[in-house]
Amino acid sequence: MEKLTMTVEEAAAALGIHRNLAYAAANKGIIPCIRVGKRILVSRVAFERLLENPPPYSPGPWLTKPSKKVLEERQRRFGGD
Repeated sequence: MEKLTMTVEEAAAALGIHRNLAYAAANKGIIPCIRVGKRILVSRVAFERLLENPPPYSPGPWLTKPSKKVLEERQRRFGGD
């Protein structure tokens, strides 16, 4: 049975980015994730949705707090995952 989640490191490898960048993106909500204790896990379903329907390009979105509009759009796209 395939796991329902992946680690942030596995998501970083799938995206071809450094793990620090993946953690920053997860902490800002760019990479959809859930916290279980101290662990940060990425839902495979939400991750695949993100890749199928990525948000518009914005240089350096991990450097700023997401706007209310962006948070509402993520909620609409990814639901409660």
